[in-house]
Amino acid sequence: RLLQGHRGGINDVYVTPDGCRVISCGDGTLRVWNPSINQCPEEVVGAARGVACMSISPDGQTLVSGHYNETLRIWNLHSNKCLHTFRGLSERATWVSVAPDGKRAVSGGRDGAIYVWGLANRRCEHFLKMHTGHISGIKIMLDGRRAISASFADKVLHVWDIESGRC
Repeated sequence: RLLQGHRGGINDVYVTPDGCRVISCGDGTLRVWNPSINQCPEEVVGAARGVACMSISPDGQTLVSGHYNETLRIWNLHSNKCLHTFRGLSERATWVSVAPDGKRAVSGGRDGAIYVWGLANRRCEHFLKMHTGHISGIKIMLDGRRAISASFADKVLHVWDIESGRC
C-alpha cells in the first residue's frame, strides 16, 4: 500500500498499538492515516509548522510531538485536539519518548538538554544537561523509571533515573 499526502520530508512514523492508525510527521504537519483502506490522511489541525519528532503512549490515546518552534505538544488521538503546549525549551526537540504508563515523557534537543515532562500535571519536572550536544536518541525503559539518552556530540549513552534526574 502507498500512503501519500505529505508534501515534504517525513521525520517520524508510528503505528497505534491496535494497528488501526498510522501517524506520521514531517513537512510541518501531523497526519493520521487509516492504512487498511488507503484513506486520505487527516491533517491534525493546530499542529504548528515544523513537527520534528513524536511518540505515542502505549494505550494509543496520547501523542506527544516536538516542534521546531521550541515547543512540545500533547494530543488526544481520538479527537486529534491539542491538550497542552509546553513552552520554553532551550532548543527544538529532536527526540521524545512517552513512558509505558503514559504519565511522563522525556525529550532531548540539539543543544544536549533533556526535559522530563509530567503529562498529567502538565509541567516540566526536570531539566538535565548530561550531554555536550545534539541528542540523537532518547527512550524510556520498560520499567518506566529509567531512561537512556544518546548524543552525536559526546558519543556516549547515559542511563538515568526519571524521578531524580541522576545517572
